[in-house]
Amino acid sequence: MSYVATTLIRTTATFRTVAGVLSNTTAVCTVKAPDGTTSAPSVTNDSTGVYHADVTLDQAGTWYIEWQGTVTVIAAGDTAISVRKSYVDV
Repeated sequence: MSYVATTLIRTTATFRTVAGVLSNTTAVCTVKAPDGTTSAPSVTNDSTGVYHADVTLDQAGTWYIEWQGTVTVIAAGDTAISVRKSYVDV
């Protein structure tokens, strides 16, 4: 999926124990913009084991989003997002 620059997205993460049970953790979201700068948006705990962070994609290029959890659950996951400058860049 690709987005247009200036789009606000909500990225989510779900953390489970090895047994598959939803579990709260210390969740951290790290975002790397196409220019190489990184940020850590504010993370919200929506319910047990479920978290979200809102990110404004303000540059065209490939963005990387990584979630990490510690404490009762140790986990990590990442994704890449493609962002266009405008709708006409399709």
